[in-house]
Amino acid sequence: MTPTEYKQKVLTISRGFQMSRDIEDCAQMAAKNPLYLSVLRSILNEIVENHDWQNPHCARILHILINSETSGSLFHILDFVKRLPENVPFALVELLGSLLPSYKKIVLGPAKDLCESEPGSPQRAVGIQTLCNLHLDGLLPGENLPYLADLLKGFEVDPFFTDYLVDLVRSTVSFRDRGKVTVEAAPDLTDILIEIGDD
Repeated sequence: MTPTEYKQKVLTISRGFQMSRDIEDCAQMAAKNPLYLSVLRSILNEIVENHDWQNPHCARILHILINSETSGSLFHILDFVKRLPENVPFALVELLGSLLPSYKKIVLGPAKDLCESEPGSPQRAVGIQTLCNLHLDGLLPGENLPYLADLLKGFEVDPFFTDYLVDLVRSTVSFRDRGKVTVEAAPDLTDILIEIGDD
């Protein structure tokens, strides 16, 4: 299948019982052929350039990239995140924050880098939400808990409902217990497809 044919296949995925299977098929193809990853990236580039956040293909392409389970797909998603403008819908930020933990430990460094972005930016929100979801899923290594505890200690409310996840993490026993001990000692995808709707 040529890259052009692959793009057509991706763009003809529609909602319905077949959607999950089509996304998985496209993901497997992308995992085997780097040219297909470039096709997916070009579609995301068009979405960013046109600020077409309600485009249903946006969420589907992100799911395809995640399900391809390649380092190249993570690179393309991070590039997409870094180009998001401040007025991006919170649903897209939430989607990214929930999908990126699928990369587990490999996403820790990039997520921390995003957390160092400007306060109130979508990049910082994606970073914090990714780390929070890693913690809630039991995927955050214990040695990273002091970093998360310190990050949440200085967290300020943003436009992307990150405070909901922050409060949820703060309320967990594992965070309170391990975070308290560690911080004081030093003054530790998806079957459900999310569509981006109107905000």
